[in-house]
Amino acid sequence: MAGPISVIGLGKLGLPLALLLADRGFTVHGFDADPALRAELKQGLTRLFEPGVQDLLRASARRLVIAESLHEAVSASVASFVIVPTPSGPDGRFSSDSVHSAVKGIAEAAAADHLVAIVSTVMPGEMEHLASAAGNRVRLCYCPEFVALGCVLDNMRRPDLVLIGEPDQQTGDDLVAILAPTWDAPPAVSRMNFINAELAKLTVNAMITAKISAANQISEFCDRLPGADAVTVLKAVGQDSRIGPDCLRPATAYGGPCFPRDNAALMALGAALGLTPDLAAASQAINLRQSARVADRLAKICPQGTIAILGLTYKPGTDVCEASPGLAIADELVARGYRVRAYDPAVTAASIELVSSAPDCLAGADAAVVATPWPEFADLPAHLFDHVAVIDCWGILPDMPTLYRLGTGPETP
Repeated sequence: MAGPISVIGLGKLGLPLALLLADRGFTVHGFDADPALRAELKQGLTRLFEPGVQDLLRASARRLVIAESLHEAVSASVASFVIVPTPSGPDGRFSSDSVHSAVKGIAEAAAADHLVAIVSTVMPGEMEHLASAAGNRVRLCYCPEFVALGCVLDNMRRPDLVLIGEPDQQTGDDLVAILAPTWDAPPAVSRMNFINAELAKLTVNAMITAKISAANQISEFCDRLPGADAVTVLKAVGQDSRIGPDCLRPATAYGGPCFPRDNAALMALGAALGLTPDLAAASQAINLRQSARVADRLAKICPQGTIAILGLTYKPGTDVCEASPGLAIADELVARGYRVRAYDPAVTAASIELVSSAPDCLAGADAAVVATPWPEFADLPAHLFDHVAVIDCWGILPDMPTLYRLGTGPETP
């Protein structure tokens, strides 16, 4: 299916997708409701902290047209991708108000047979509501992304899984024809009806969070067993082909804009169906106690004083602090009476004291916590850690006398 494409929503996922489509030869008409963001993009600038995006914006500028209205973007295209926010409500369910608004606007602006791919994550059952509301002028598909901030473009070029919820085979074929040029190699493509795709999206992340939480629980066991080492245990476990090594490491809680939300949404779905979502609830319970676990370990080696937190983003390569383990650990330590200061290469404002460099953060600290595995932390000179007890949540620092790792027996420093 050839022709211009529109991308509605130019945020953390929408802009990379628009740029990748443009890079692969499509003319892309992008629209975002934020006028300041549109103005920046028209000047060839972006506030998005994402590797490769600024370079691709320069390289693909001629094929990316920033529209001033949704109608302008859609009327100039043959297919649209909708990547707008679906915020979580108090019960954990996603709100699809912005998706409904976008689809309504597309249906009013589009020529007949316009293809609409919903990339925003929605609750199971929502696609049928969207299709019913849109009528016959557009053809809807569901195509949620499985990407991690900090490597969005790489994940889009080389996806592990492409999940498509389709109303019929031809609509799915047309969507695959658009997406195929963006892939460096053919990925696994799973095509199914709407409800199965909606549930599969939540299930993928629920399985990943369950695996992370299982690793963290085994790491908790190892904290209390003399001579135990979670790295050794989990490496062995990951060699079993039924389990695999991905996400099996002793570390902090999972965070970010997807895992906690998708897990909560699955719990809300279970409750709505009259079921007890045991797996999702267990993952959440294990995850929520990880900041207290780090603080408890710290209290044994440094009962009071100044604590340096290295890393506040939920992962390296991004400036996103949503559900950040580093911030959760900092808040826990403040609540216990510690003085806390922090450094992160991508964060310039936070609810706690920030300093401008890792050496400044460590200077005069009584203890430190490596909460985000930024590569630059692994390269810090060893002398900066002299007389500083360090809890390395990710195992990225070389061995030193004052180093403590999660998931090691109680007699191990």
